[in-house]
Amino acid sequence: MNPSLGHEALLTWLRQSVQHGRIAGAYLFAGPDGEGPRQAAGWFAQLLNCEGAAPQPCGTCPACVKIVQRLHPDVSWLEGGETSAIKIDEVRAVINRLSLRPYELRRPVAVIAPAEALTDDAANALLKTLEEPRGEAVLVLVTTDPARCLPTLVSRCRLVRFGGLSLPSALVEAGAAEGHRDALEAWRHPTLIESRDRLRDALLHLIWEVRQALRRDSAVFADAEPPALAGLLEDLLELHEALDSHVNPRLVSALVHTRLHALSVRSS
Repeated sequence: MNPSLGHEALLTWLRQSVQHGRIAGAYLFAGPDGEGPRQAAGWFAQLLNCEGAAPQPCGTCPACVKIVQRLHPDVSWLEGGETSAIKIDEVRAVINRLSLRPYELRRPVAVIAPAEALTDDAANALLKTLEEPRGEAVLVLVTTDPARCLPTLVSRCRLVRFGGLSLPSALVEAGAAEGHRDALEAWRHPTLIESRDRLRDALLHLIWEVRQALRRDSAVFADAEPPALAGLLEDLLELHEALDSHVNPRLVSALVHTRLHALSVRSS
């Protein structure tokens, strides 16, 4: 399975998590349709169980081949559609399968997509399972929007946000423009920016820097992990769009400072 291009930083972070044994019992892969989360779920199942020695799935070993063909008995796929719900009996069957001894894999995997198709009863049954982890099994939920999922379910998962973001065309100029460092300096102090034009410019430079960080080419966000950066980038783009809707610049400036504080941005 080959996830869509543009998610290299996230996939690298997942590989490093596996290499260092930082594997969660449940993940929530979030992103627009066609942008990679569903493909990445299969890729992740391969990553967890590949028989090769490479730091990423080889794609040719028996485990990788069976997983990509959806024929592996230790990888369960539970998929709903736009009009078809995922019901409690289906979830219980997956839960029961995860409770059994795996046939071959080191880490059995269950993929549920889309998570927003779960009925309330099914989501609650799954929640109980997340509260009582089952051995080495890993659950991957896929969603287009975490806000459409049961909040307590989201809180039990490690959120991984995929892209699909529309970047302003001015970003290309922003990275090379004079005064880039001065624009970033505005975010290192708590003073709110009142000028709409100055705020728009400062936001563009900040968005550029976050995008560079996702490519591992920024010292400003060197300590931040890709999922956190992807979430920050999404928020900054929404705030940039809000400036064109006559939102108070001071409010937008305050929201940006709040997000940066939460991320604990390192001064360069």
